[in-house]
Amino acid sequence: MMFPTEVGLLAEDGSVVIKIKGDDSPFQKVLGKIGSAVNTAVKASAAAVGAASAGVAALGTACINAYADYEQLVGGVETLFKDSADTIQTYADNAYKTAGLSANEYMETVTSFSASLTAFGLSSSRSEMKALPEAGSRLPAASWLFR
Repeated sequence: MMFPTEVGLLAEDGSVVIKIKGDDSPFQKVLGKIGSAVNTAVKASAAAVGAASAGVAALGTACINAYADYEQLVGGVETLFKDSADTIQTYADNAYKTAGLSANEYMETVTSFSASLTAFGLSSSRSEMKALPEAGSRLPAASWLFR
């Protein structure tokens, strides 16, 4: 389609003025579609950023909770194991390699076991741990702990 054109003379500032007369509705439709696509992309990006922000927030919360659990477990280890607490914490730090457990899972297991021994009148000291086989008659109800 040809559009009628008008070429003007030089303007006062030295530029050439060209005027095109015609129907620009096809061009406006294309611009409208581009604008709609950009709007959709912006909304999708905003949704993705919102989802990512929620994921980061959830991860942050999980990290804080895990560290709070760790602090509580360290306190339990220190209470139950006293002078041996540093050794237990070292074992916990390596539990992912040696037992396939996180440090928190290891300390939960160790403190539960130690608390069970204490409930049966034993402690988690080395001398009493060595005497554990002799104390077996007092532990039949806790046999599930050793499975």
